[in-house]
Amino acid sequence: MNGYRFLLALREDGLGPLATEMVELDGIPSIGHRLRVRLADGEADLFIAEIIWLHSPGALSPSGQLILSGHRP
Repeated sequence: MNGYRFLLALREDGLGPLATEMVELDGIPSIGHRLRVRLADGEADLFIAEIIWLHSPGALSPSGQLILSGHRP
């Protein structure tokens, strides 16, 4: 694991539950970038609407949380 690990959350309730709870990215994410994720009923391209950075003590801990939205911020 060489990248940044992020927990995922959805901003809108109507998108359904996420089938993927964590993702590892090679670079630093940015607001507005699209991310393809697995939902309970298939895949969707969602936008990063918010980034919450965490200060994690270990390399296996997540770097933060990405809040995803179906609407471009």
